[in-house]
Amino acid sequence: MLNLKLPLQLNLGLVIGLVCVQSLRADYPPSPALPTLSKDVVIQLMQDLQHEDFQIRETATADLIHCGFDNLEIVISLLENNEEEVRTRGIRCLQQMMINALRLGMDQDVDKLDSLINSVSESKYPHVRDFAREINQNYSNNSWLEYDLYDLENIWENYAFRRIQRDGGRIVASMSSFGRSPYDPNVEFGGHDIILGKEWHGSEHTLRMISRISSLKKVYLLKGHPFTRDQIVDLEASLPMDCLAERSKAKLGVMGGSGAFGGRACEISDVTPGSAADRAGIQVKDVIIGYEGQPISQFEDLIESIKQHDPGDKVKIKILRNRATFDLDVELDGWEESPLEKREREKLERTQQQNIR
Repeated sequence: MLNLKLPLQLNLGLVIGLVCVQSLRADYPPSPALPTLSKDVVIQLMQDLQHEDFQIRETATADLIHCGFDNLEIVISLLENNEEEVRTRGIRCLQQMMINALRLGMDQDVDKLDSLINSVSESKYPHVRDFAREINQNYSNNSWLEYDLYDLENIWENYAFRRIQRDGGRIVASMSSFGRSPYDPNVEFGGHDIILGKEWHGSEHTLRMISRISSLKKVYLLKGHPFTRDQIVDLEASLPMDCLAERSKAKLGVMGGSGAFGGRACEISDVTPGSAADRAGIQVKDVIIGYEGQPISQFEDLIESIKQHDPGDKVKIKILRNRATFDLDVELDGWEESPLEKREREKLERTQQQNIR
């Protein structure tokens, strides 16, 4: 049990010192063995939050942070207290508990805390509603965090990644042209893509987490996915414009737009290393003008044409490059994990393990 007379810093040090480093797994790792307070002590601390002595109220607030996740429902009840100071102190406790759980990789406890906080998102008290809704949006947007924002954003994203992967989603490095990979300076990197297919078995709550990932570039829904049209509409509404895309099982491995020739052509803006397009020799700035003998006038035409094929199909693509046209033979890929994506995922997992430590 914690010594309630010790300063917060010493108690927090005791908590961190007892953490067991966890291996990253697709399911929940065991929670670290953290000391927790008994229910009677927690109830006494909650009474102390209304004590006339300010220092006693401060000490009770600091100690409640370590109340233990079995006592969460009791602490949540503080948010509906008639006294504004008590509600505010309850929010402080929950904020710090969430931060500690995230930093220690206690996914199951984060899930429980996240769900309970969501239950007060319609509170009659405006500042309680605002707190719950901020939590439901993105931790990196909150000004109350005492930790470095970039550090905590990475911790939060690692938690979201683990949960999405556990529920059947796939996280891959987005090979866009907006930056460099944090894992390999020779590889262009612009964030992460999420791929959701028939393997997805996650909840609505996990699905909402996708919109919280600040490094997100694209969400791909593959043919055979289990989502209803209403779920797709809700997901699309929560994401930046043009972030959600539905795809077939076949994959070329390019990004593009309709910027060339006054918006009347499909210009390639990026080619994924190791992809079908890369192996065939398609390059950035190439303009695709034909696919299997049919004209291509915009990127959407290319997407629809690929949907007619399966992984392993060989297709002929007509390219315009430097005012010359020629055909390329391309064997389409599937959306299964490529060797490069596997390396990036493994590096991401190692980074997640380091953040838990």
